[in-house]
Amino acid sequence: MVEINSEAAQEPHDAKISDGDLKTFRRVKALGGLQLIGGIVLVGMVSWGLFTGEARGGAVILFALAALPLSAGYGLLKGTRSGLRLSVLNQLLQLVGFSNTWGFWNYAALGGVYITMGTLPTGDRGFGVSAYLDPGFQFGFGPGFGSDEVTISVDILAAFFLLVLWHLAHLTKHN
Repeated sequence: MVEINSEAAQEPHDAKISDGDLKTFRRVKALGGLQLIGGIVLVGMVSWGLFTGEARGGAVILFALAALPLSAGYGLLKGTRSGLRLSVLNQLLQLVGFSNTWGFWNYAALGGVYITMGTLPTGDRGFGVSAYLDPGFQFGFGPGFGSDEVTISVDILAAFFLLVLWHLAHLTKHN
C-alpha cells in the first residue's frame, strides 16, 4: 500500500501536511476518479464494438487497454502502490500520439488537451492546440496502416497528471 495519511489529507488544518501536499492528494483522487470513469466508458465501448462486430481481432488487447484506466483509477483511489504504477503507465500511454507512413497510435481514456505538429502530404506544416472528450484508442503498424500525413501530438493533461503522480511518489517515498 502507498502510505498516504488519509486522515491528515482530509483535514487541512492538520500541521502534518502542507497545503501543497493536500492539493496533490486532491488531484490524485480526481485523477483516480477520472481514470475509473474512463475505464468504465472504454470497457463499455469495447464491449459494444465486439457485440456489433466493429471491433475485430485482438479482443484481449482491446480489453487490456480498456481495463487499464479502470484498474489504475480504482488502485489510485484505494491508495495502492500498484494503482500508482498503473496510473503512471496509463498516463504515459496517453502522453504521445502519432501517425506517419508506417503506422499510427492514439490512446485517450477520456480525452485531453493536445498540442499537435505535423506535415501534410503537400509539404505544408501545421501546428495546433485542441481539447476534446473522445475516449478510445486507435493503433496500427505495418504496410497499409500508415498515412501520408506525419503528425505528433502531446497530451498536456497527461503530462500534468504525470507531474502530480511524480509528486505523490516523492511524498510517499519520504513518509
